[in-house]
Amino acid sequence: GIKNPGRWVRTPIHLIDVMPTICSVSGAAYPETFADNRIQPTEGTSLQPIFEGEADLPERVLCFDHFGSSAIRRGDWKLVRSNSRYNNAAWELYNIAQDRCETNDLMNSFPDKAKKLQKEWLDWAVRVKVDPYFKQAVHNQANKGGGLLTWVASGGDKAPKSVSGGSGVVVIFENKSGQGAQLHWIGYDGERKGYGTIPSGATRLQSTYSGSTWLVTDKKGKPLGHFVAGPFDARAVVPKKK
Repeated sequence: GIKNPGRWVRTPIHLIDVMPTICSVSGAAYPETFADNRIQPTEGTSLQPIFEGEADLPERVLCFDHFGSSAIRRGDWKLVRSNSRYNNAAWELYNIAQDRCETNDLMNSFPDKAKKLQKEWLDWAVRVKVDPYFKQAVHNQANKGGGLLTWVASGGDKAPKSVSGGSGVVVIFENKSGQGAQLHWIGYDGERKGYGTIPSGATRLQSTYSGSTWLVTDKKGKPLGHFVAGPFDARAVVPKKK
């Protein structure tokens, strides 16, 4: 049960705390793998100590993003912005211990604090794959000479089977073939599974696992070539047929 019911608990909590709490109070273990693939670990913390009478959780940084509205909270400081429908999505800085209703923007008074929090939020956004920040980071990595998957043009042989047990990665497919293309995942049994189309000139962000094979075909299903996902997030450029 909950000790000392009816009391106020002022420590900040987050939606990401729900799963760790459920696992903690039920005795369940959050899995590290599913279907032979590694899955993303939880990032929250269990609220069970609060239920058992503690007044506070250890201090931590909380980051948010929802349809372009973003925030980061570190201690008494909160950097926040709305999406482009309000104030051109400009960041605002508040000391919520002194200004709970967030009415006094301190961006101009503490510019260094704001820049530090903004960088911390951006690092988080890239790490948890918030679009478009993560996509831009992958582009930057590839443009510096890394993170570009090898295109293997079809030559009559079947694309290799995907290999299970890989880690979670993201691949950004870019269709520069000059024609519409279809994307297929090659299963562990060698069978293809359709994952949608990529119009000419378009991109597609796809979550996958290292060791997974992705076949690209034309609109009629004729193989053009394939990529094999590596251990890191990457770009995969479908080239124009020579």
